[in-house]
Amino acid sequence: MFRQRFQAALPEKQPLPRWPLAALVLLAILAALAKWQENLLLQIDRPIIAVVQKQIQPVPTFGWHLLSVAFQPTLDCFYIVLLAIWLWWHRRTRMGIAVLIMMASGTIANHFLKSFIARPRPQIRVIIPEAGFSFPSGHTFGITLCLLLLYFVLIRPLPQRIWHILAIVVSALLIIGMATARVYLGDHYPSDTLGGFLFALLWFKLCEMGLHIVNRFYHRSKPQPRHAHHEQHPNEDL
Repeated sequence: MFRQRFQAALPEKQPLPRWPLAALVLLAILAALAKWQENLLLQIDRPIIAVVQKQIQPVPTFGWHLLSVAFQPTLDCFYIVLLAIWLWWHRRTRMGIAVLIMMASGTIANHFLKSFIARPRPQIRVIIPEAGFSFPSGHTFGITLCLLLLYFVLIRPLPQRIWHILAIVVSALLIIGMATARVYLGDHYPSDTLGGFLFALLWFKLCEMGLHIVNRFYHRSKPQPRHAHHEQHPNEDL
């Protein structure tokens, strides 16, 4: 019985979008280079670092550091906790638990990936040093996943297209800004920030697929009135 319900809850066979596979391949290439062929990857990273760090001034340094502090991984998790509390307050407890699990598991997965790659941090021109390994960037991963979850819960259900466009533009600026800040401050290579961004995209897509399966399984397990039948949004009742 459980097996039949689980198979019924699986999404119907549809052509998968190509971007997750492309992101996975690119992330695997970057991870392999960072672990076993770092000198080759440095030939790409160093010219970009030189451009980003061409003008080191007190005001930009303060601004980039402020952005890094405001969206450090710990605070990213805190923002999602606030989102979960808001969801609980609006009687969407299951969705609140889901976003907490997504963020917590993603943060842990990023930490393990970083420990596995074990790429040393840059030693070229470090403005604000940090400890730990470099690839993938935890700051870029955290802000990307945090913004994706906020969009998934708050923006995607809205019918007005203008909110979707505004959210995408603001999120893109924040992610690009974070990637620039981490390179400017000398804490990461550009490839680290790209790796963090790609890993966050893939992790979110994986969690979204899992959430969709759990949601369908939950509804198929619930007894439904014979006359009640309607299509539901993947996160309509979570």
